[in-house]
Amino acid sequence: MILNPLQLVVSIALWVLYATPQKIVAAPRDSISTTRPVTQNRDSTVYNWRERHDQVIALNRQRPPKVVFIGNSILHYWSGEPVSPIRRGEDAWDQYFKKKDVRNLGFGYDRIENMLWRVQNGELEGFSASHIILLAGTNNLSVNTDTEIVKGIEVLVQEIKRRQTKAKIILLGILPRKGYESRISLLNDKIAKVAPKLQILYADTGSMFLRSNGKINESLFSDGVHPNTIGYNLLAPFINNYIK
Repeated sequence: MILNPLQLVVSIALWVLYATPQKIVAAPRDSISTTRPVTQNRDSTVYNWRERHDQVIALNRQRPPKVVFIGNSILHYWSGEPVSPIRRGEDAWDQYFKKKDVRNLGFGYDRIENMLWRVQNGELEGFSASHIILLAGTNNLSVNTDTEIVKGIEVLVQEIKRRQTKAKIILLGILPRKGYESRISLLNDKIAKVAPKLQILYADTGSMFLRSNGKINESLFSDGVHPNTIGYNLLAPFINNYIK
């Protein structure tokens, strides 16, 4: 069938109206796991992830914090509120942070995408922090590439900044980890380069936890991943210098 000019124009208009949106809807989503917010349940034997999330929000409403720590078990099992069943550096925490209206948003076993979910679901709402300390990435080492980890941290920082526009953000380098020392050192170099673009501070704690041969100083760790009491006594004043 031969279309006259008016029919041809109408046909093209209908194709643009209906065909083009379908192509847009069908476009593939970002496949990087570190940028997709999800909940987690990998540490259910030690604590209840969802329950801790609810505790954080309730505490924030009762006593809005000025300083916020966001991270994984390295922060969670240090000390602070909400109170954890595991506290490896309570004395150092009390000495440097107890009187500073600090909230501990460290969650054991959290990966970057889990922190992203928490940030997007109320943990930074309803108050204005002066400082936010972020420690993320160590639990992604076994499942993500360095590029994916850096991208995830970048997205996470952007989400934090949208909710806490006045806070100074201190991004800690990933702490050294037994068997991953070389990789973490190179990865932290990449993370450090992202910080200026995001207009945040980067602080690398690696040197204080490593020996001269580049391996971790195991006397500062409880298990090759988490600092022990001595390790936290080194970490506390380092962080405190950024939030005085």
